[in-house]
Amino acid sequence: MCKKKQFKYCPSEIDECIKNLIRILNEKGIRTKSSCCGHNIYPMTIIVWDLKVYREILSNIVIPRKRNFYKKDKEGYYYIPEVILADEANRCVVCDKKIRHNNPMQSRCNKCDKEDF
Repeated sequence: MCKKKQFKYCPSEIDECIKNLIRILNEKGIRTKSSCCGHNIYPMTIIVWDLKVYREILSNIVIPRKRNFYKKDKEGYYYIPEVILADEANRCVVCDKKIRHNNPMQSRCNKCDKEDF
């Protein structure tokens, strides 16, 4: 698990492994509300106030709450349920690899899509 460090410009603790990224975002005027590196278990997440909503900026998912963004799993790691659901939905139905695409109807990765099953 990552060590955490307190920053004077951010009200919460920041995972050591993403502190430079958070610092750069804050210096560019993007004020982070909450963040987690994912600890090699979950996707990294960064929450910001985006106009009138809270948004997780790496997945571009709107979070429909004003607090308690993260849930704790039984091992003690934190995650955002909406991000996990979106991450699971973007997997190839054949090989289970993550699909990076703009087509929400695509259910196979490019490699499996080219193969004839």
